[in-house]
Order: sequence, then structure tokens, then C-alpha cells
Amino acid sequence: LYKSLGATAANLITGATYGGNQNFTVKYKATPGFAYPAGVYSTDVVYTATQQ
Repeated sequence: LYKSLGATAANLITGATYGGNQNFTVKYKATPGFAYPAGVYSTDVVYTATQQ
């Protein structure tokens, strides 16, 4: 399941248990929609962890 990146909050983990070290993986899928030439590109994503 992929979620688009945006400026609004989105849950990355739901239904998890509390406490301890909770590991998770984030997979990325890039679909730029532009005709960029071949090369190496990078992007930055900032995650903020909060408790509810």
C-alpha cells in the first residue's frame, strides 16, 4: 500500500502495540511524471514521531 506524500498528516503505523522498540519499514515508489534525463536524483523526507 503506497500513500502519496503531502503537506497533511498521515498515519504510517496503525494498530501497533505500545512500548519497546517498534521497528517498521518504509518503502518508496517514485513516479515523477516528468521527462527527466537518466541520472541520479535524491529527495528529502522528514518524519515526525508522535503519540496519540
